[in-house]
Amino acid sequence: MKSTLETLLAPGRPVLADGAMGTLLTAQGLPAGTPPPLWNAEQPEKVQAVHRAYIEAGAQIILTNSFVASRVMLDRYGLGERAAELNRAAAEIARAVADAADRPVVVAGSIGPTGAMLEPYGTLSFADAQAAFAEQAAALADGGVDVFWVETMSDLEEARAAVEGCREAAPDVPVVATMTFDTGGRTMMGTTPEQALEALSGMGAAALGATAATARTRSRPSSGRCAPPPLTRSWSPRPTPASRAWRAARPSSTRRRRPWPATRSRCASWGRTSSAGVAATRPRTSARWRRRCTRAE
Repeated sequence: MKSTLETLLAPGRPVLADGAMGTLLTAQGLPAGTPPPLWNAEQPEKVQAVHRAYIEAGAQIILTNSFVASRVMLDRYGLGERAAELNRAAAEIARAVADAADRPVVVAGSIGPTGAMLEPYGTLSFADAQAAFAEQAAALADGGVDVFWVETMSDLEEARAAVEGCREAAPDVPVVATMTFDTGGRTMMGTTPEQALEALSGMGAAALGATAATARTRSRPSSGRCAPPPLTRSWSPRPTPASRAWRAARPSSTRRRRPWPATRSRCASWGRTSSAGVAATRPRTSARWRRRCTRAE
């Protein structure tokens, strides 16, 4: 059933997003070194299965299988010319699964980093980055996404290029923007949460936040419709819904796999502190998070 981000946020309660895509596709046989977006064309039924599992577990927002689907990133695999095709397919797959659900589900177009350093630290210009993001966003919009989800950015300039690319491609589609912070409370490029909030708020993002951070970071969520501390400040231009996603601690090595050691009870305790979207680590966990979050209200 189709919905909008605004509709989901209107009641002021926590909204539950999905979790990892690549991890679950790997579990279904995605070969090492194969970019997950390629399966949008070659194994769409397996991508559908992941979306469906998250919805059945309680996810209210599902992210398209397009995190590494910018032209710049796909060029590394010789697939740059298929960027529009793979992003459009990602959106269409998620749209079909969401529309078949028996409750409202929002489809978010996942847009991740290019994997390249912007000038002056690297060779990618701001204009080229924005063009790549605009191409990706246009294809996702054509496929039917409800919102763009710019995620896991460590370079504030790259995040700005992504947001501006989304605005260029589809001005009427809202944008959620998230940065990733280390245990010291800064991004890899040294940006603090306060700096990220000030910059991204000025770009008109519908929600801001942190993603792919361990639970030990300083960006632990707070209550209320605001960004997680220490993002919250009196100078914030407007109440901004916060998006918060946890990595399930750090993986521990075994002889055959790298499991994520966070327990369900620990994930539930993180969920109880959340004031906005929370990404689960696996489908069967997110249903428990949803129940725990509901009890915490």
